[in-house]
Amino acid sequence: MGQRVLEGILNDELYILTHGEFLVGVRERGEATTAAVQTQLPDNEEYKRTFAILFRNPAITDEIARQNRLRADQRAEA
Repeated sequence: MGQRVLEGILNDELYILTHGEFLVGVRERGEATTAAVQTQLPDNEEYKRTFAILFRNPAITDEIARQNRLRADQRAEA
């Protein structure tokens, strides 16, 4: 586990989860958060401008892209 944490730190990973057992809980939290979003309300443009970083964070989308590249590289090496 220590090696995995060190790799995560050196790779500047946004999240370092050391065991696959985390996956179910991470997915459930994501689904619960998604279910809580109120989509029937009209968009509030002022709110969107004021709190834009809460709605979409480039650090998250960058991490998704980085992780996808790492997985693709790992598959290509195998």
